[in-house]
Amino acid sequence: MSEILENIQNKLQIIINKKFSNDSFIKRKIDKYHDRWNFCCPYCSDSRTNNRKKRGNLYLNDLRYFCFNCGYSTGINKLLHDFGEDLSLQDKYKVREIQQNATKFEKKTHSGQSSIAFQLLDMVAIPKKIFFKVNELTTPYKNEFCSNYLKLRKIDITKWKYFAFNENTKELFILNINSQDRIIGYQIRQLNDKSQKARYLTCSLSKMYRDIFGKDINVILNKLLKKIKYGDKYLIEEDGIENISANLDRLSGLFNIMNVDVSKTLTIVEGPIDSLAIENCIALQGATKMNNYFDNVANVRYLFDNDNVGKKHALKKLKEHKKVFLWDMYLKELNIKCKIKDVNDLQKSDNYSLDYFNKCFSDNELDVIMI
Repeated sequence: MSEILENIQNKLQIIINKKFSNDSFIKRKIDKYHDRWNFCCPYCSDSRTNNRKKRGNLYLNDLRYFCFNCGYSTGINKLLHDFGEDLSLQDKYKVREIQQNATKFEKKTHSGQSSIAFQLLDMVAIPKKIFFKVNELTTPYKNEFCSNYLKLRKIDITKWKYFAFNENTKELFILNINSQDRIIGYQIRQLNDKSQKARYLTCSLSKMYRDIFGKDINVILNKLLKKIKYGDKYLIEEDGIENISANLDRLSGLFNIMNVDVSKTLTIVEGPIDSLAIENCIALQGATKMNNYFDNVANVRYLFDNDNVGKKHALKKLKEHKKVFLWDMYLKELNIKCKIKDVNDLQKSDNYSLDYFNKCFSDNELDVIMI
């Protein structure tokens, strides 16, 4: 392992030296920690105002890279190749072996980055009672307009706990909740046709704290980290509270992130409402948001929307030998003629067959014609 890490370091240093040739030594330095290497992101060039802020991280347990500035995620082999520096064929095989044997996304039990992040999310999650009172919300069960909308969308009544409604503005809140039914983020959908607001609005954790409590969440996170084992060390290694809160904001935008079991088949979709139809499912709230974040999960599969953007992302994943949903296979087999964009469209048109649905995932590149 030490030999391959040395080879990787040499290649990385060449890339960083070229990328930041006009910057200071600090900008070109690779900082090493027990579980990762931290350096300026060669993809987005990282902070241009602060030489000490480095948001690119290569995690040593699986040799995968993630940038907390631009959100880009990839394996070290691809990172090096993207900048014209390749390892030997033998080293590439070693990297793949390490990645295959690595512990995959151990939510809440992992001793590294994700563990403390999820602890913090649970600690700062907002009780529904407070959230409903501040935003003047009611439950769908108590409002006929909202309940009729959810029934029209064919959303199971047992899933209505994920929704809230503002009767004055006719805004539907889709709630990202943890296992204790507390809120870490949400999306607003305008049900008022005359509203001038954006049709969809996603709210991060830090914005919720500003809106509800009038407080900077960074102050709260600093206090909480002092109470968590290894919290101070985590703060130092993540290079500041801003990086930590930025990561929590990204996680708070992943719908149902706190309730999945990664030891089972994990489905990744675009929309929160789509995810409610599928067991053990996470919604990205958009095709481009962090869609590489789950590539290390052994049982992951991707279900992008049946539109041009979704097909583009599905094609990319299929080329990477990730399981994707084959829309054409499903629609042709069930002889569906109406326009279908996503899973909820299937539900509304009474064309959702769970048994056949699960058969339409593939990681075979030859199935590209069925996307």
